[in-house]
Amino acid sequence: MFVSFNRLSFTSFNIDSVDSYYAKFKKIYEAVLSVLGTLNIRRIGCRIIGTYKTKSSTYPDVLSNLKKQFPSAFFFDKYPVKDMLFHIVYSNGMYEVGPLNIDDPFYEREFKSSKTTKHVGTIIDTDNYLTNEAKAINDKELIRDVYTLSLSVEKDLYINLANL
Repeated sequence: MFVSFNRLSFTSFNIDSVDSYYAKFKKIYEAVLSVLGTLNIRRIGCRIIGTYKTKSSTYPDVLSNLKKQFPSAFFFDKYPVKDMLFHIVYSNGMYEVGPLNIDDPFYEREFKSSKTTKHVGTIIDTDNYLTNEAKAINDKELIRDVYTLSLSVEKDLYINLANL
């Protein structure tokens, strides 16, 4: 948990269920409210970052299969692809996907303090959010809604990438 000026963050490397995650966050949120009082929430966001095994077990195969998903004109023979990261921005969110090698620096950068088992596969990084631009977002149930949305985006991406 991290609380600073204009930010409350809750990070977990072990989530049993949506309900248990939300229950833990709700306790933290209520404790912060008891100290700070009413909050003017401007953004509710949920970022899910994970590594996922694929059908192929070697990095060159995963990279090759991902490259096949793009039109051939997209890749230039003059610049052979050694790695890639696909970044998409959409209304109220973004995601990044790319191939993952067992010695990828991504593990150290994102999972330094976790017990993540390294493997070849794909990276999925999603970030979904609501803002208060259209209406107030102070209802704490919206936190669960954004988390559930993030899980559905992650699941859709995983289903599409599992056969690489």
